[in-house]
Order: sequence, then C-alpha cells, then structure tokens
Amino acid sequence: MVDWGQAVLIFILGVGTVFAVLMILWAVLAVMKVVFAKSGEKAVESKPAPQNSAPAKKSELKMSTPKSVASAPPANEDELVAILTSAIAVSANSMNLRVKSYKKL
Repeated sequence: MVDWGQAVLIFILGVGTVFAVLMILWAVLAVMKVVFAKSGEKAVESKPAPQNSAPAKKSELKMSTPKSVASAPPANEDELVAILTSAIAVSANSMNLRVKSYKKL
C-alpha cells in the first residue's frame, strides 16, 4: 500500500530541490554578468581601434549609417521599391534579391 503522506512529502522535496538549484544557477549567472560586463567594458575602452591593412571580404563589408536621413517621401513608386529592395538586401546580406511588389500597411 502507498503511504500518500510520504509520497506528497517526497514530491514537494523533489520540486523544491529543483527550484533551489535553478535559483542558485540564476544567481551565479547574474553575478557572472556583472563581473564580466564590467571587465569587458574596461578592455574595450583601453584597446585602440585596429587598423585595416587588408581589404575586407565581401561578407565582411558593412554599410555605414548616414549622418542625416531625408525627411521627404520618395518622388515616385520606383524610388520607393528601390529603397525597400536595398534595405531588404542589406539586412539579408544578399544582393540577389528582386522585389516584385509591395503593400502599404
């Protein structure tokens, strides 16, 4: 015969142990985040920027952020499609992309 009181006690102790271990892991990760984030920031500040002597590969090329963004809307639909196509191609790291249509939201 099963002693239900003892079974419930074992169940509660088992679940409590699991959650206690999870809380300990969470605390260790939180401490590691604080310790390594601060030491990583110091290392980044103290290092000078590396000089690029070799030309970058095509996959390593990154677009620079424009200093100002035009506030006027595109003059026609073709310009808008070109802008959307280039934005999608840059985000997908692919230049073999053709947008056939788009839908205004």
